[in-house]
Amino acid sequence: MNKIIFSLMCCLFFAGQAMAQQALSGSIMTADNTPVTGATVVATSVTGSESGTISDMDGSFSLNLADAGDYKLNISYIGYVSFSKNVTISSGNNTEVGKINLNEESQNMQSVEVVGRRRNDKNICI
Repeated sequence: MNKIIFSLMCCLFFAGQAMAQQALSGSIMTADNTPVTGATVVATSVTGSESGTISDMDGSFSLNLADAGDYKLNISYIGYVSFSKNVTISSGNNTEVGKINLNEESQNMQSVEVVGRRRNDKNICI
């Protein structure tokens, strides 16, 4: 009987812990409303703990955060300007940051000149 009560108490404890998680979600789009697939999403708490994921095929993401509090949300993708936002997560609630638009990053590069030369010497192998 004691084992049954102990098992039941453990199940209730772990169920309560699982329910205490908070979620942070949203979607990532380009300027022309095309979903950004595979963007890196990282939430960093003020204590330094990090939680991260990548965006889905439709640009959506969802992070499960163990602790409520203030987080810095960072989103990055190759060829686009990184996005940062401070977010406050309440205990037991899901927070939706909505649609986030990433802007293309343009860089001026130097020109490249390709020059070809013909070798006049001939190597003869015997």
